[in-house]
Amino acid sequence: MKDKVKFAVIGTSQMAENHIKAIKSIKDAELAAIKGSSKLRAEEFARKYGVKAYINYDELLKDKEIDVVDIVTINNTHADLGIKAALSGKHVIVEKPIDISLEKADKLIETCKNKKVKLSVISQHRFDSEIIKIKKAIDSGKLGKLFLGRVSIKWPRSQQYYDSSPWRKNKKQAGGGVLMNQAIHYIDILQWLMGPAKLVYGKVDTIAHDIEVEDFGVGIIKFENGAIGVIDGTTCVKSKKPDTIEIYGKKGSVTIKSGIVSKLRSLILMQNTLKDQISDFVHAIKENKKPLVDGDEGRKTLKIILAIYKSSKLGKEIILK
Repeated sequence: MKDKVKFAVIGTSQMAENHIKAIKSIKDAELAAIKGSSKLRAEEFARKYGVKAYINYDELLKDKEIDVVDIVTINNTHADLGIKAALSGKHVIVEKPIDISLEKADKLIETCKNKKVKLSVISQHRFDSEIIKIKKAIDSGKLGKLFLGRVSIKWPRSQQYYDSSPWRKNKKQAGGGVLMNQAIHYIDILQWLMGPAKLVYGKVDTIAHDIEVEDFGVGIIKFENGAIGVIDGTTCVKSKKPDTIEIYGKKGSVTIKSGIVSKLRSLILMQNTLKDQISDFVHAIKENKKPLVDGDEGRKTLKIILAIYKSSKLGKEIILK
């Protein structure tokens, strides 16, 4: 195994730039290439970071120098791009969600397993120090038998936020709204801490924006261990409220409320945990082990979100199989 794992980042958004900065800060990783949908944008990023620019994805996949394809694109393209990368023998890391359908997610997971390449789905909050402490407390039995978990996110998003990137408001491209794009991080944390989900009931609505996807959603989850989970998320508020995670067990409980931090500090915190997750992926490749958030883990969260949408549409509980 060579000293550095070489990455190609697919995408030229602000989130892609966050990935680039995280990769460049990891000792065992190296940024090798950028692919953009626009030649101008791809070359701009390539000049800025001193790497190769690609417009054609197939040409990028022929580059033998590249070990990992890091996909930071529109939600409904994640699995398709990942599958092509895996078939080319590249390891794959994708931004959340893994995709917008379970069928495509399953095909990506299966392809990566068949080609013996690693797959990870970004869920960087699993690497937050507070979340790690809670996970250890649960696993060691300090909280006792769990009976309730709750996560809540209330983030302001203007109409301009959706209009500036039209895919965010398009059901076929985004797959969903606040639950799929914002609350997904906390839904992932909830199911990781509480255990496998058994059934879901939910309700979503579009209240304050001219968009196809939801800007408000709630969900109730019954876990296999008998505990209940509660989710609420919205982008309708005028100012950001503290993100909340609450876990209750028979022996004790834990509550995390994130403060209202500056945009700059929030960006720094995210880049640090993103670095930790990408570093975990690099070590998984070099040591031939499973990354913390692999494809199967990413699928679990998508399954819950899609079940909330289905429950809201049908007006009944959805049993997860």
